[in-house]
Amino acid sequence: MSDVKEYTRVMLKAAIDLWGEERAEEMRPHVESISKAVWIVGDIQLDPRTEPVTRLIHRRDE
Repeated sequence: MSDVKEYTRVMLKAAIDLWGEERAEEMRPHVESISKAVWIVGDIQLDPRTEPVTRLIHRRDE
């Protein structure tokens, strides 16, 4: 996808397909904000030496 607007359109279309137009419209602000966040995170370039986190730090006691 070329930009966040196109990605958001695709996500809104998916919401309509899953839950119908009325319900998707109610969720629109959430879908738009989540789409923007996913686009930003997906665009981050990690250094090859960066290891992924496999366990959340605040859950060490488990």
